[in-house]
Amino acid sequence: YVQGDLKSKVGEEKYNKKIYFHKLGDSIDKDKLFFDEGLAKEDWPIFNSSYDERYFYIFVHQKDGNTRILLADDMVTGKLKFTNITGKIKGKSQASIDIKSKYLYLKTDFKAPKGVVLRKKIKNIGSGKWEVFVPETNFNLETWRLTKNHLFVEYLVNVSSRFYAFDLKTKKEKEIKLPSLGSIPGSIVDIDSKELFFNFSSFNTPGAQYKLDLKTLNYKKYWERKVSVKSEDIVVKQEWSKSKDGTKIPMFIVHKKGLKLNRNNPTLVYAYGGFNTSLTPSFVASVIPFIEDGGVYVSANIRGGNEFGDDWNKS
Repeated sequence: YVQGDLKSKVGEEKYNKKIYFHKLGDSIDKDKLFFDEGLAKEDWPIFNSSYDERYFYIFVHQKDGNTRILLADDMVTGKLKFTNITGKIKGKSQASIDIKSKYLYLKTDFKAPKGVVLRKKIKNIGSGKWEVFVPETNFNLETWRLTKNHLFVEYLVNVSSRFYAFDLKTKKEKEIKLPSLGSIPGSIVDIDSKELFFNFSSFNTPGAQYKLDLKTLNYKKYWERKVSVKSEDIVVKQEWSKSKDGTKIPMFIVHKKGLKLNRNNPTLVYAYGGFNTSLTPSFVASVIPFIEDGGVYVSANIRGGNEFGDDWNKS
């Protein structure tokens, strides 16, 4: 339960976030302070727990953009004593625990702007070195999801999602081939589940959900949004242009199959680039009639987004 300090100065009510213990049904006046260690007034602490509720995390999103993560084992003493697991790691970080093998996994951009996943035995969490489990690549590591036997990661490769499964024992990786160029808006899995559900969409594919078997790593369509358009009737291709400084800028061009592109086609261009937000392929229902009538839709990825990291958008 996170709230601002009730004694904050006028004008600073949204600052000084602290974690309180709140008993359902009680008045807010009875809340007890649970955590406020080393917090600047701009910091935002978030409380979470492992799936078995033995381990507890506090993620402190700091004013400098870095994340401080603290971990407590509720079964050692019966009291929550938090250990700073990020230590000298200064970056945007997330953590997750593999309960079975007692490893803690840490996704971070510290010394790895594109993203890396580290791991360490929980029993050694206060000492020793982190092991690199998923190394940094040339592409942004976007989302990750821990299951009983695999770590699933999504990379953004030339603005489209690529999906991989890493075996927790062997580190062996396997690509989960997606239906086409598109995006994975999210995935859902329970640590004891035998299946993982993930969403997929593209310019010519309305939102659909797929069910992936965690043993075979094969998937099939579980649900899809019903629309009249057929994906095979719409062409999606990616082209590149150059900025004045030579930096390559990608764009997706969407039109109906068989359309002759002769520079006289009515064209609608949408572009975005800001706040490290990536503009990825997605189904835009409002432009489908325009495309069916012979229009061309262009989605341009301009710098300012995070499609290729800071080196690209700040160059």
